[in-house]
Amino acid sequence: MIDQEQLKCNKCGATIKSARVQRLPAGNESFKGTFRAVAYCCEECGQVLGVESNPLERDVQMEKIRTHTAKLSGEMEIVLKKLTSLSASVAALKPAPNEPPPKTKLKK
Repeated sequence: MIDQEQLKCNKCGATIKSARVQRLPAGNESFKGTFRAVAYCCEECGQVLGVESNPLERDVQMEKIRTHTAKLSGEMEIVLKKLTSLSASVAALKPAPNEPPPKTKLKK
């Protein structure tokens, strides 16, 4: 555990007992779009003490990913059942290996 007396603001020297959290957009040139970040600031002078991607936003995004993955998994199961049924139908249409194909009449 960190001794709170050791946590001092680099700008004003105040002891950091708690930090003000501010939401802000973040991104860079290689990242298309922005994402949410948070800045931790000194309550006395407002000096930024640190910045990170918003931990709550990560949790929200992970829950969205889990939800979509479960939905896709269910949809893939339905597709697999349909493909299995279709495969069985196609197999029923194919002649047996030693059986000649059915004769068709040619139209003149």
